Amino acid sequence: MDRERDMMSIGKLADRYGVSPQSLRVWERMGLIPATHRTAGGHRRYGPKHLRSLDHLMRAQVPGM
Repeated sequence: MDRERDMMSIGKLADRYGVSPQSLRVWERMGLIPATHRTAGGHRRYGPKHLRSLDHLMRAQVPGM
């Protein structure tokens, strides 16, 4: 399995959840989502564990935050 091919870019993930890429970076630094896999060029790639963490995080947020 090609790990990078099966993973999502930060832009696609941000669009999927309706958040900014910067929010994803901050949440990663804060430890709210797992550390990302990086490509050889240093680009973040997100997989199933990130989707599960973001699903949980988005459900836990207070509306309007």
